Amino acid sequence: MANKKDKYIDIDLIAKLKGYTTNRPIRQKINKENSKYTARKVKVQGGFTYEILFSTLEPELQEKILDEEIKSKNLVPININNNIEPKYEFKTEKLRVEALAKIDLIKSFE
Repeated sequence: MANKKDKYIDIDLIAKLKGYTTNRPIRQKINKENSKYTARKVKVQGGFTYEILFSTLEPELQEKILDEEIKSKNLVPININNNIEPKYEFKTEKLRVEALAKIDLIKSFE
């Protein structure tokens, strides 16, 4: 699987996460000569669209995209041997801290 930073994101998703009703403001930013975004033109039925390189997006937007991706994943039960401590990986440090805080709250209620 390719690194997430090398992935291109559809401008419609970016526009939605930024709160725009259309992707026009994003397209205008892409087409500026000194654009901060790295974009590519993608052929689709009836014309073309743009995709923006994930690593060139603002950090807040990157986090929103990761949150959306996590929400879209289904939870899959796994079998864990009771003798082995499970290993967890988090997409961002913020998600790791939030998970640990939730565990602390649950333990304090117990």
